[in-house]
Amino acid sequence: MVGPASDRLGGIARLSTAAALIVGLTLPALLCPPEDVARTSAGTFTLSYGGAVAIAVVSGAAWDVSGVPATAFVPLAVCGLALVAIALRMRAKKGITLSLRVRWPTSLRLVAAHCASSIRPIIGAVGTPG
Repeated sequence: MVGPASDRLGGIARLSTAAALIVGLTLPALLCPPEDVARTSAGTFTLSYGGAVAIAVVSGAAWDVSGVPATAFVPLAVCGLALVAIALRMRAKKGITLSLRVRWPTSLRLVAAHCASSIRPIIGAVGTPG
């Protein structure tokens, strides 16, 4: 479906991807002591970029083998389900209950406020006819 709804969904996808990138870049510095930030960041980047390349290769191979373009999204869906399962297992292991109320550290609140203020003009521009 192409039209206004696809533009909005595309905007939501871009916004969520940008938020995930920002959180991925800031979490190592927020979660570990200063002397471990470099090592933790290096591990985070190695795993994330290595995984991205591997999934792209596997997705392309799935498309080539099947000849159906939609099969390229199957590895992404499997990875998404695996991430959800891992997160739920970690929560269960630590005894953390799922809550809608989250208390963010001050630095994450500042990052979220900055992102929201820089995104508002973009969202306004997308909504106006051009």
